[in-house]
Amino acid sequence: MGIFAQLGGAGGGGVPAELVNKVTNSLSTGILTGGDLSVNGGDNTTFDVVAGTGYVVDNYTDADNPTITTVSFGPFTAESVTGLATDPVTFVGIDSAGAIVQQVTQFTQEQLRDIIALGFLVHIDNLVLTSASTITQFVPDSYVQLTDMANSLGVINREGNVFSANGANLNIDKSSGESFRIGANYVVTPKNPNIVTDSSQTALTFIYIYQDGSGGTTSVPSSTLIDPDQYDNGSGTLASVPNNRFTIQHITFFTNSDIVTVEYGQNLYMSLDDALINFDNEEFVTLLDTANSSFRCWLIVEEGVTDLTVDASVRFISAGKFGDSSGSGGAAAQNLQDTYDNSPDGAIVLDGTRDAFKIKDNSTPIAADLFEVTDNAGTTEYFKVDVNGSQTSQISFDGGTNYLDEYEEGTFTPELSGSTAPPDSITYGSQVGIYTRIGNRIDIKIFLSISTMTLGAGSGSAIFTELPFTSASDSVNNVGSVNFANVGLTGIHISSTVIQNATNVRFTKSASGSGLTNVNLSDFSSGDNVSLTLTYWI
Repeated sequence: MGIFAQLGGAGGGGVPAELVNKVTNSLSTGILTGGDLSVNGGDNTTFDVVAGTGYVVDNYTDADNPTITTVSFGPFTAESVTGLATDPVTFVGIDSAGAIVQQVTQFTQEQLRDIIALGFLVHIDNLVLTSASTITQFVPDSYVQLTDMANSLGVINREGNVFSANGANLNIDKSSGESFRIGANYVVTPKNPNIVTDSSQTALTFIYIYQDGSGGTTSVPSSTLIDPDQYDNGSGTLASVPNNRFTIQHITFFTNSDIVTVEYGQNLYMSLDDALINFDNEEFVTLLDTANSSFRCWLIVEEGVTDLTVDASVRFISAGKFGDSSGSGGAAAQNLQDTYDNSPDGAIVLDGTRDAFKIKDNSTPIAADLFEVTDNAGTTEYFKVDVNGSQTSQISFDGGTNYLDEYEEGTFTPELSGSTAPPDSITYGSQVGIYTRIGNRIDIKIFLSISTMTLGAGSGSAIFTELPFTSASDSVNNVGSVNFANVGLTGIHISSTVIQNATNVRFTKSASGSGLTNVNLSDFSSGDNVSLTLTYWI
């Protein structure tokens, strides 16, 4: 049982059971020796496992009394793959009894407490194994393994450490912040050994760095002013930046020592927009030990600038907590304002992959404003889109006093009828109805061409029916323009009106010096054409 046998176990005059339990609590299920996966050399539909040992640790059933099972397993030869014919990948592990466990999905976090994961087998064609990968959890040296990961990530900027202009000059400042680095704060307090509190610096002194032309670096210590007029072309000698060109300098911070380095820009850009587009994907030879430092800022500067607060010539772009442009932490793109400030312009260019720009309501609708345009103080609303209590979208141009809650375009099929009775029969050459709805206003266009019509019992005023929306019940006359062709009415004025609280249009006529009367259905016959435009409210 390894260390526990040496300790003497619980009781028995050895190490106290409580201490043994605490040591066990620090262990995890995983491999000790062996366990290599491979495709069987004679049958590539099967796999082999090298003999090995491991632990299955139960720290969760009773944390005060954990259990540890030492597992010996294998070797296994020419083992069949249970998911060979159905899935592209099989994951392989060992249970506490030393038996093989197979499944076609990765082991869950809960399963990894009970199963010693060995790796996975690949069988894309569902016929043979194409590869076997051993990826396991190695139990010994757990803390050193954590350190391996931390060193791979480098210094993590937890917060702050934002670089900015000192004023109308070429000095730079750094805000206070916090950095994560394994062991970096141990001297200050062993109770918090990894998180360093970084102090702010004003008009700070830094080290300028550029390539020496032979694979090394040249340093210029005790620098205090940003140099916008030179750049690193890799020759070993700084070159002059042409007039009005831009470079991108890299600012790095060494936590626990407060050292700041600035690497000269290595590329030239025609404009600020050009630099902003390329700042996070330019070809750049990093000259520093990234494991012990935190890249914090891209500094875009124009040749000849003497004031780092000039927005048209200078931009400080903060890096994320891992020294990238993802905005995943630190001071990079913590809000939309940061994103806008770090963009070459305010435009959002869409593409066919991502489709439309969308603002989505919460899964539990907020029943409130979704989008607003206001004055700088945020007190006067120029434009807003909101959702009312019934989840109907609305647009306001006056801060919510009035709303536009509907816009629609469509077609309908108008028909000629009589207010008392329709004609016995009617056929049309054309029956066109087009409408646009804007809020409660409806604009319509109608064209009817009558091929044949038999009046018969049809009677009453002539009306066009089947309007797309019922008109409002008010006293407002909704009058439109109308043109009759071939209709037997001469020397008179014709107008059209939507009947209140209905979906019909009627027509009125008036001769010179006489009052208005309705156009009758009997005034129409075969071969007549009518076109009209009209606006009404609903």
